[in-house]
Amino acid sequence: MAFSVTRSPKFFSRARCRFLVCVFLLAVAATGCFRREPPADVTIVNGAEPESLDPAIIVSQPDERLVRGIYEGLMRLDPKTGEPIPGLAESCDISPDGKIYTFHLRTNLVWSTGEPITADDRF
Repeated sequence: MAFSVTRSPKFFSRARCRFLVCVFLLAVAATGCFRREPPADVTIVNGAEPESLDPAIIVSQPDERLVRGIYEGLMRLDPKTGEPIPGLAESCDISPDGKIYTFHLRTNLVWSTGEPITADDRF
């Protein structure tokens, strides 16, 4: 009785594995050659989704961090000294007894609709 045995070629031969590894490494190396986009002007790593963006009801630091970046108050803190400096206000007058603060708004303030912001507007 005679019979013959034929070997089926291995799908992943050593040569084919080496070739696939080389192609993979070249593809990984080529990804560094593509043009990268410039970094964003502002990057906020907040860590959590904000519960609210309403400055009247926020209670957490992540919410406060976003609200501070979105809204401008009459005064803000100088990032270097921590002293109050004008924000929406151009200047501030304080009465001699320290009980009355008069804010003078900047003249170039406008709402998102383009209408000027005045002292008579209610926020």
